[in-house]
Amino acid sequence: MDPLIGAVIAERYELLAPIGQGGAARVYRAIQQPLGREVAVKILRSDLEGAQREDFESRFLREAATTGRLAHPAIVRVYDYGRSPEGCWIVMELLRGRTLRRLVDRPNPPEEVARIGAVLGRGLRHAHARGIVHRDVKPSNIFLVQDDDGVEQPKLLDFGLVKSDDEATVTGIGTFMGTPHYIAPEQAQGDASVDGRADQYSLGVVLYRMLTGRLPFSAENPMGIALAHVNEPLPRMADRAPEVQVDPALEAIIRRCLEKDPSDRFEDGRALAKALEAWRGEGPALTEESVSTLELPEPEGSKAPLLIGGLGLLLAVGAGAALLPSVLEEPPPEPPDPRLEVPELTELPAPVPELSPPPSVLAPPPGPDPDPDPDPDPDPEARSPDPDPDPDPDPDPRAPEVPVFHDGVAMTSTEATRTLDWVNTADEMTLRSGGVYGRGVNIILDQRPFASIEAFVATPYIGEKTVRAAHAAAN
Repeated sequence: MDPLIGAVIAERYELLAPIGQGGAARVYRAIQQPLGREVAVKILRSDLEGAQREDFESRFLREAATTGRLAHPAIVRVYDYGRSPEGCWIVMELLRGRTLRRLVDRPNPPEEVARIGAVLGRGLRHAHARGIVHRDVKPSNIFLVQDDDGVEQPKLLDFGLVKSDDEATVTGIGTFMGTPHYIAPEQAQGDASVDGRADQYSLGVVLYRMLTGRLPFSAENPMGIALAHVNEPLPRMADRAPEVQVDPALEAIIRRCLEKDPSDRFEDGRALAKALEAWRGEGPALTEESVSTLELPEPEGSKAPLLIGGLGLLLAVGAGAALLPSVLEEPPPEPPDPRLEVPELTELPAPVPELSPPPSVLAPPPGPDPDPDPDPDPDPEARSPDPDPDPDPDPDPRAPEVPVFHDGVAMTSTEATRTLDWVNTADEMTLRSGGVYGRGVNIILDQRPFASIEAFVATPYIGEKTVRAAHAAAN
């Protein structure tokens, strides 16, 4: 049992149950006394040591201090933070809902995409007006919470990579920060003067993916993806998703967010929100001032030079090396936030085993093998008898399966099949409950279905720990 269950942090936050876990912290559902208010408490792991602990503590407390300055419906609220014998901690509002990550693998209704984009645009403008740049806007950092009318309202999470205007930079020299699939060109080039328009670009990628079910750029490695954002022209939505029809006026709004040059984007998140609201019929009609053009431009050459050498330096190991293994899609070196569904509080829940996924997602055990030598002849009387039949043949015992090592994990062919089926069907909660965490979960959700266990193991940034957890959960 988790030793922190039942603990009282700072003499007022009673921990009830874990609701999320990442590489550096764990999130608990808690009661704030004497208010009796449910909250989420994020606690930094106590087993981190040395420079790693100092780095995570600095980032952890920076997230608390910066996010605590914000008060907007589209941003998760931070109530309190501090240090105690249990470790550094942050107290936030407890959210019940789902991450936007669950919606982006398929096209979404344009009206809904525009609504969510407008809300997030205004939330980002609130942060930017206070000198705070998020720097890692992506679907897994956007949480959807139902309001009193049952409408899902987005909230921005994870300000762990945030840059405020009172610090020169949080990246350090030669350090790559952010998620390549959603990163702005100037951020990919290591520009220390990145401002709120970089968040606008990232939000534009999120909206592009929500409309089409596809990312605008893809590549085999993080550097290739980042280079595409810097150098390649933005593909038309019809080219990335021919089966999806997107209104040219709405696509023009998204394209303006995704201009390579920050000065060609909207002035701020509020201007973007107004354009989206006008498209939805909630404000003044669109004008050339609100959208650069409604006629989609033909793809042209990049405005930015090819920067292979520069990006190589940015991707080098530096002061923020703990972030590098997570850069393919939606990585987890950042501490987790309360983004898992939890039941209404009635009584203290019993601990839930974390390494066994629900039976419903496990692949069914294989049925009996077919007859190894079926008789295709429907008329046995017409067959010629064996010239010298063996009156007492020995049975043909089935040879035992020989395990094959996949990334250091031994699996028989049956176990490999079960592991692959589990990886290809388990949802986010099941993957995490099965022992896959952070980077592995996000890569699996984005890259599957995998054609074979070999393809799964060979996927970039899928390591032995993820393979071992998937095998143990499925078998």
